[in-house]
Amino acid sequence: MKFPKWLLLVGSVALAVLAAGIAMAVPSASLSVQLTPREPGTATRPTNTKLHVVSLLSTETPAEEPPTTAAIKLFLPSELRIGGKAFGVCDASQLSKRAGECPDKSRVGAGSADVTVFAGGRHAVPAQVTAYNSAGGKSLLLHLEGSNGFITLNDVIAGRFSNAGKPGFGKKVSLVVPPTLRHPGGGRATVSRLDITLSGIAKVRRPGRPAKQVPYVGLGRCPDKKLAFESDTTFEEPVAPVADNVTLRCS
Repeated sequence: MKFPKWLLLVGSVALAVLAAGIAMAVPSASLSVQLTPREPGTATRPTNTKLHVVSLLSTETPAEEPPTTAAIKLFLPSELRIGGKAFGVCDASQLSKRAGECPDKSRVGAGSADVTVFAGGRHAVPAQVTAYNSAGGKSLLLHLEGSNGFITLNDVIAGRFSNAGKPGFGKKVSLVVPPTLRHPGGGRATVSRLDITLSGIAKVRRPGRPAKQVPYVGLGRCPDKKLAFESDTTFEEPVAPVADNVTLRCS
């Protein structure tokens, strides 16, 4: 992320003021999820589907300052399969150079984001988001690129897939906001909106047989006809996490 020199100075002043004890506003979280299509498949042949997730943070009044976003955890239903093992992989170090360094087959989604930067005032920075498969399917990288004319974003939010550890869910992806995006230019930032669609098909060659098509997001059996999602957002300041949840029905 790049800033003009004058903004670095006022950002440092703003950070000092915060350290003096200005309280952060308690934000509210909103989660929206779409899954298209929602026809279930089987455990071995999940239906190829698109997962569209929108995570929002807001305060009661626009004048209030929300805390600094540290991480967003997205809990996924056990019926959803993430097939990253079959896709190409991208490393965060490749994205730090330029997005073209990553294989096309590692791209698994796209979207947009709004980042609110507090450095000598409030600055809204829109960004385009590109999602990449990483670490053999164990991680998801979100590459944010954008500018509002004088603040430039070029950051990678890394997400790790793991067992949800919570009843009613299968896996979770923990999206950790990097220090460069939390504290740009001596200020601080909130990810006010994250809008991402994940999808894709990988072809796996099999000797003597037709190639197997593996979806990045697949829907397996859905015996309960319900799909539960949840987002948990944590902050750098001593502010309680905020959460929201959504339940969809299988077709």
